[in-house]
Amino acid sequence: MCTATNLNVEQFIKEVYMLQRTLRIWGNKFSIMLNVLNWEVRPPPAFEMMPDHSLHRHPKSQPHKTRIRGDMNVKETGEPKHCGVCRTFIYN
Repeated sequence: MCTATNLNVEQFIKEVYMLQRTLRIWGNKFSIMLNVLNWEVRPPPAFEMMPDHSLHRHPKSQPHKTRIRGDMNVKETGEPKHCGVCRTFIYN
């Protein structure tokens, strides 16, 4: 599109993304520290880190309920409930 209208493509590209800038950044040499005693060693943190168990994922075998109950899901208090074993009515 730029070549059809005789526009310079480089005017639309920031200098940060130019090849010359990238080569200049990666062209720097890093000094190698052969002596291990010169390495910086940070002390361990002064506090003990505790895991947050609320962030754990649920196992795949136990799906997590995501249903939001509303007003239509509330049962009347006078309605009897069924027993799951013998199927008889239970009154509160």
